[in-house]
Amino acid sequence: MSIHHLQVKQFSCDSCAYSTYKKEVLREHKIRKHTFDFPLKCDVCNKGFCRRKELIRHKQVEHEGFRFVCQFCSKAFKTSIQMKVHEKQHDSNYVGIKFPCPECSKILCDKNSLAKHIKTIHRGEKGNYVCDICGKRVASSTSLRDHRKIHTGEKNFVCQECGKAFVKRELLVTHIRVHTGEKPYQCTICHKAFSQCGTLQIHMRYHTGERPFTCDLCNRGFVTKSYLKDHKCKALAV
Repeated sequence: MSIHHLQVKQFSCDSCAYSTYKKEVLREHKIRKHTFDFPLKCDVCNKGFCRRKELIRHKQVEHEGFRFVCQFCSKAFKTSIQMKVHEKQHDSNYVGIKFPCPECSKILCDKNSLAKHIKTIHRGEKGNYVCDICGKRVASSTSLRDHRKIHTGEKNFVCQECGKAFVKRELLVTHIRVHTGEKPYQCTICHKAFSQCGTLQIHMRYHTGERPFTCDLCNRGFVTKSYLKDHKCKALAV
């Protein structure tokens, strides 16, 4: 005789005649049969589930195009690259920006960008690697290789979602956020989020009042170089 036949089903549903041996099974029964408030929901079709493994299985079977599932929150993606970009949001060291320049307080996305900024802006270092096509100087052989792709048109990093190609992997990662909706860079003042670090830097200038681009005709300052260019074009057209 099965051991279950010797046990008393001590956990009974207060909404129907159902009873079980396990408390967690009763909890799942109540959620499935007597409420629509599931603890987990599919972000593709909004179907509810009690267990994470059931949600993952559902996505992999029912939504074949979304085979890659985040190990932290179970959000599903069509490509592994999209999933990996998303998973970085769960890393507290990745979210936000934490690298202000000690010389001018400009905020950079990472240590490498900060080091490059200090060398080129505050130390005047142009780099020892020179492009033989246009003469531009860069700080490393990797930067020179990436720069030369601008002249050759070489774009090896292709988006699996839309087919758009890019010179650098970092540009592809940033582009993928258009498809995933990820916005890992958040303003520490108003908490507005952005998909690109550069966009956040521009946004921060509205809080700080920084206007780094100045018109040589009227001395008016602007947040971006493109705003300055538009301003000068309008001024000269008058």
